[in-house]
Amino acid sequence: MTLMPTFFLNTVEWSHLLLGALLIIAVVIAYIIKRRDNQRLAALKQDLQTAHDQLVMVKRKAEDAGRAKSEFLSLMSHELRTPLQAVIGYTDVVIEELKRAGDESHLNDLNQVVINSERLLKQINGLLEMANMELGRMERDLTEVKIVEPETCANHVVMIDDDPAFLDIMARTIRAEGYQVHTASDAESGWRLIHAIKPGVITLDLFLPDQHGWTLFERIKADPAIAHIPVIVISMIEERKRFNRQPAEEYLTKPVKRETLKLAIQRLAPHKNA
Repeated sequence: MTLMPTFFLNTVEWSHLLLGALLIIAVVIAYIIKRRDNQRLAALKQDLQTAHDQLVMVKRKAEDAGRAKSEFLSLMSHELRTPLQAVIGYTDVVIEELKRAGDESHLNDLNQVVINSERLLKQINGLLEMANMELGRMERDLTEVKIVEPETCANHVVMIDDDPAFLDIMARTIRAEGYQVHTASDAESGWRLIHAIKPGVITLDLFLPDQHGWTLFERIKADPAIAHIPVIVISMIEERKRFNRQPAEEYLTKPVKRETLKLAIQRLAPHKNA
């Protein structure tokens, strides 16, 4: 029998050992590389999460700033519109009285007052519309609800508005048409008047000191004793698609002309002779 040389056996063993060592080294290197890649990936994920959190914070601050700006514009628009509405209303009254007296010497100047006041109001309206668009008002179409109509005092009108000049001008106008006008400057006083008088029509401003006008509107329409009374909603913006339970019978946008309000009341509560 021929025996393999010892040298050859040692060479084969060493080759196997070397190959095994190389495999172990390759596995260790692959593990180290994978671990390093995982650490880099985790660091990248952390950086991305930090950047996302910062973006969310910046977005929230921007939204808060935008909301504050919109609310400020809305408030300032309301505060500017109120005296301008009074200027227009009282000027209209003076123009009408001068026409009746046959004195037309100052009519052109007074008409210019009205024209320029209305131009300024249109600019304010534009600011207010922008503010409400930024606030993202929700809108949906409304469905009418028919109900049984108890008896009301058709010749009586309840007007609810926090602007005393507006109430004075409009009440004088409506009384001249033969209606009994009752006024309130806040929601609770208006609520009591409505229940006590059961008027033929209600005019309701949305910006009231103690309660939003839509809240009072919903209280009125939820009360079977007064839900049938038509409500004229008076607002600084278009409210025909306002998100609430049911629509009002009429919507008027300030500045409201005396003739416009008069015609709306006459349509909803035709005057009845005693």
